[in-house]
Amino acid sequence: MKLSIIVTHYRTPELLKLCLQSLQEATREIPAEILVLDSESEDETEMMIRDQFPDIAFSPFHKNTGYAKIVNVGLSRAQGDFLLVLNAD
Repeated sequence: MKLSIIVTHYRTPELLKLCLQSLQEATREIPAEILVLDSESEDETEMMIRDQFPDIAFSPFHKNTGYAKIVNVGLSRAQGDFLLVLNAD
């Protein structure tokens, strides 16, 4: 795996959808994985990921655990040689 992209998310599913579409387009020719870590996850977001982005790793957190914790979880799961962390803020 060349690149791991960790996307932190909090309650903006439409913006997340646009972000993921863009990332998939940009990494079409790069061995990459995308990991979405969703703080205070809602069913709508999980269903959208499962239905429209089945190749993306999705990790829901039921509480707002904070940026540092979800990034650390993403870093522990990432398998790429290079890491990119995207924060919605």
